[in-house]
Amino acid sequence: MKTKMLLPLLTMVLISTTVEKGVSSLDIAERKCLNLVGEGGDIICNINGHKMYTRFNGGNCSLGCFDGNYWVKLPDGVCSVVGLKECTDEVKTTLIEWKAKLKVRLLNTKEVKCPPRSKSRSFQDGLTDCMTKYKIKMN
Repeated sequence: MKTKMLLPLLTMVLISTTVEKGVSSLDIAERKCLNLVGEGGDIICNINGHKMYTRFNGGNCSLGCFDGNYWVKLPDGVCSVVGLKECTDEVKTTLIEWKAKLKVRLLNTKEVKCPPRSKSRSFQDGLTDCMTKYKIKMN
């Protein structure tokens, strides 16, 4: 009798925990790496005048930009034969460092190519918008 009650109770606890959190912790880790790819992709696409990141090609470990045939390889060590590796601390660290280097590159770029809202906008306005978008602070 106790065994029959214990199994449904355990099942309910596991299901309710997953439902409460929305997704499993493995899903959250994988999303973190994909988010880093997207955030870094937006920066590098903007730096190169291609609006924003839109797609990931697992076959050659590259990301594509919105308005053109522009592809950028991801850093070494984050992809397997096809697609991203499991989102381990090492992979996350590599992606975080890659994104940080891109932010520095954005700050050091003389011609920020973020799409201007109007042709009358100055370089400084474009830089300010890019810095705001990517939460970059001048220290």
